[in-house]
Amino acid sequence: MGCEKDIPSGTKVIIERKESRVRGAARATMKNWIKKIEKGLLLVTAILLITAGGRAEASEERLTWFGDQLSENEKVFYDVLRDTDNLAAYAESGLDVSVGGQYVVTGVSYEELVDGSYEDRDDYQGMVNAVTNDVFRAMSAFEYDYPEVFWIGGAGCSYEMDLVEAGDSYMLGVSTVSLTMSDYYEGARTDIPAIEAAINEAVNEIAASFTGEEDYMAITRAVHDYVLALGSYTDDDLSFEPYHTISGILLDEFGHESVCEGYAKLLKILLDRFGVPAILVHGNAGGAHMWNMVALEDGSWYLVDATWDDQDIPVDVYLFATADTIGFDDVPISEERTTSGYIYEGTEPEFVYPALASGEKPAPKEEETPGGGDIVLPEIPTEDPNPFVDVDKSDWYYGAVMDVYKKGIMTGKEPTYFGAEESLSRAHFAAALYRRAGYPLYKFRQVFPDVNDGEWYTQCVLWAWDSQVILGYNDGHFGPADFLTREQLCTILWRYAWEEDGFDNSARASLDAYPDAERITPFALEAIEWCEAMGILNDRNGFICPWDEATRADCATMISRYLKAIGKDR
Repeated sequence: MGCEKDIPSGTKVIIERKESRVRGAARATMKNWIKKIEKGLLLVTAILLITAGGRAEASEERLTWFGDQLSENEKVFYDVLRDTDNLAAYAESGLDVSVGGQYVVTGVSYEELVDGSYEDRDDYQGMVNAVTNDVFRAMSAFEYDYPEVFWIGGAGCSYEMDLVEAGDSYMLGVSTVSLTMSDYYEGARTDIPAIEAAINEAVNEIAASFTGEEDYMAITRAVHDYVLALGSYTDDDLSFEPYHTISGILLDEFGHESVCEGYAKLLKILLDRFGVPAILVHGNAGGAHMWNMVALEDGSWYLVDATWDDQDIPVDVYLFATADTIGFDDVPISEERTTSGYIYEGTEPEFVYPALASGEKPAPKEEETPGGGDIVLPEIPTEDPNPFVDVDKSDWYYGAVMDVYKKGIMTGKEPTYFGAEESLSRAHFAAALYRRAGYPLYKFRQVFPDVNDGEWYTQCVLWAWDSQVILGYNDGHFGPADFLTREQLCTILWRYAWEEDGFDNSARASLDAYPDAERITPFALEAIEWCEAMGILNDRNGFICPWDEATRADCATMISRYLKAIGKDR
């Protein structure tokens, strides 16, 4: 048949070009699983910083968690992707990667070449699958390590093979793989300059808030709070592609709206810029979901879920959460969600995530927490059993006032004047509970627009918000000088029982005996039912009076009853 003459010995011949494509990383199609909180009240490796267009600009410290898990063959593609200047320019034409000698099939006969039956060989199919698997493993690692290259929504690969005579048979080997990339959404690549400008603006604004050399915890909190202030969660149209990228949350044209992917990707990008080790995580949390893990200086990893913390009034339940942190579903994080190591479905092996720290959330370093103003709270004298001239043993509130006074929870308005019948402000009630918490210190951050640094109550309010005990009004204000209402008092104690004392606050009792029960605002109903069930509620001549201002005697009485009800009255 003259086969040796048809294919000269040692000659390389490109015999075919194969193509394989896959849609981008698994999309989160989560419904709005966010539990709305009640309203009314390491190893770091040196790599190149890649911009949104795929351009290496400066040497920085960045964690390449997924890239570090790749095989040597996979890293060839990964390194080309991250080191290519202006990656977006190759999206359609293809980025050629030389892979000579990595993927070969030997012992192919002339007859198999002629009739094409070599494609049915197990070793040939294994080679094709290996190329495809390696390309998409590399692509998925790149997309998760470099989410600022936001515009990649789909990837494809085609490859050229060389044919070389080897004795009585032939060797087929992949010589070049061409990577092509499609836009995540129409016009995504045209948004690259705007995205880069928005990222730089975010970095500068966050950096301007730092007062010194910040540790990883302080930087992460600043980034977390920035992302929450910038973005708005939406589930109006989950098929709208920009919501699944950083474009939705960063750009005005998309209303700064996003789903979980946008929140998590932006948080990682900003933490990368500040040198904090952070990774993307995807899995299931009542639905498909994406969040982050962040490592602190001691190498421990913590969960950060900016999406779920972005409530109507932002919280930090999922900031530095551990496996044992109780989430919105009232179960530990380890039971609330599961991770998935498959970014592009069908690729092997599965990526792995770091182990989540256990126990309590980490506390800020003591030397870095001062701020928020001097705490001017009166000392509690204990030698005089009753220093108050306006509190007599015949008063109905005498026992309660003495109880909270001796425990150091409430003081008088003056050293010898308690002001039992006077109304209590929201700031003063926060101060009472703050005393019982042991005066924890917080670094100031503008949680509420009407609570500024340096006020006597600033630390009290920061604690109340951080503990989710007092969350503020619907409009985002705290109202420190506003007088506390009786239904607010019940709600705060109800929340305090679970958040601070870990006491089950699910008990309920009927309020049918109270003629004004229907006046209770919906947000406070469960709380007042719980207070009634626990014997905490003090009525006013058979009425709840939910909208009335709570007096200092009311507060002392209900705090005292609360401590007895949960077994912590000593």
